Amino acid sequence: MNAIKRAGAVLAATGLAVAGLAAAAAPASASTPPDGVTTCAAPFKMQNVSYKPCITVYGQQVNAWVMFTGQGTGSYFGGSAVVGGQYIGTNGGQYAAYYPYGSASIGSATVPCGSTVEAFAAASEGFGPQGPQIRVTAPVTC
Repeated sequence: MNAIKRAGAVLAATGLAVAGLAAAAAPASASTPPDGVTTCAAPFKMQNVSYKPCITVYGQQVNAWVMFTGQGTGSYFGGSAVVGGQYIGTNGGQYAAYYPYGSASIGSATVPCGSTVEAFAAASEGFGPQGPQIRVTAPVTC
């Protein structure tokens, strides 16, 4: 019986040591990047699909995209830039939106703190005319 107790104590001590190593190897929570702040324009609704440009800011990292909701296909064009400065990107082409949504990147970059970023998008449903160019801006506050 004493041998069983000693074996249990050794296993328990080993388990605590392994748990301590795992905790020491885990990254500190301070190194985990913060959640980004997303800003989107009000959507423009076409017949079966709505679209809107959005910007997510993670510190100095900026990601811009156009989001489609509804069901349908068509074409889009969009882009993003720092207001009064750096060009970030453009994208265009075909989209397919199937409930609940689809999206396409319209730029990603690292920009200076204190900047304001603008994104725009326009889309058409099927082969129809493009809807209005919708714009959104977001501050990069860092």
